[in-house]
Amino acid sequence: MNKNNKIIILIIVIIAAIAIAGLYVSGTLTSGGSNEEGSIDVLVGAGFSKVGADLISEFNKKYPNIKVNAKYGGSGELFATLETQKKW
Repeated sequence: MNKNNKIIILIIVIIAAIAIAGLYVSGTLTSGGSNEEGSIDVLVGAGFSKVGADLISEFNKKYPNIKVNAKYGGSGELFATLETQKKW
């Protein structure tokens, strides 16, 4: 590889790094996606029932278009759900 090719490759790498840094700083790569849609199923231990609603609320602030389906229960109940339904 000659000197000119090395310079061209170096310039391309620098431009790519600047573009990625710009996307990161603008929040495009880190905003999480206010335009993302869908749902998520969450099994929540009974010990988290007091803070579960708060956690879901905070999640929905960042991802308003994603519905959180929370199932609260004890560890045995949640494990049985995992074993029998294979959905959660």
